[in-house]
Amino acid sequence: EAKDGNEGFAALQLHADEIAFVVSDWEMPNLTGIDFLRRIRSDKKLAAMPFIMVTSQTSIERIKLKQALEAEVDNYLLKPFLVDDLRIKVDLVLQKAKMRVNIERDLNRGREYLDSARWNEAFKTFNQIIAVDPTNIPAYLGLATAQRHSAPEKAIPKATQYIRKAIALSPQCEQAHIDLALTFESAMSLEKAIACLREALKYCPFS
Repeated sequence: EAKDGNEGFAALQLHADEIAFVVSDWEMPNLTGIDFLRRIRSDKKLAAMPFIMVTSQTSIERIKLKQALEAEVDNYLLKPFLVDDLRIKVDLVLQKAKMRVNIERDLNRGREYLDSARWNEAFKTFNQIIAVDPTNIPAYLGLATAQRHSAPEKAIPKATQYIRKAIALSPQCEQAHIDLALTFESAMSLEKAIACLREALKYCPFS
């Protein structure tokens, strides 16, 4: 337990490996729940910590809830709530955290397959990730990379399909735009590669 966000953050830094998730009220002295959440998400070591925010059922609290969602809260509870409500939320965030760990493990395995030119294993691994998380941008880019190297003559249609999916999910993803240009460059479509980069600057003007 911690009396406020500052104390909670200090406890997290000291005991991160022993803590599975955070449950925090919004209203706290010194450091509010939303600022506590933002501090966790901006910390490299703690960023993936599952976080449940507790708020009350008023219109002002619903505005706060929107802010919490934008700050990447994992789940929330509206007061008053029952112990069973808390138990359900905890189960959900822990399932999500476990999925996130498994996906990160599989992404690393897929990257290892790319590094060792094991294209079929890379395809299989990245497709498994997308089956679990259809919004996983690194998996789409991994598929495009495998396609570009395993079958250069067929690279453009399939690889660009994967990359454009990644761009649709996150237009500001600089790496996706670069990979799209590289795909056209690998097929000697240099004008298209340049056009991709120019288009990318609309979304990533400081790249």
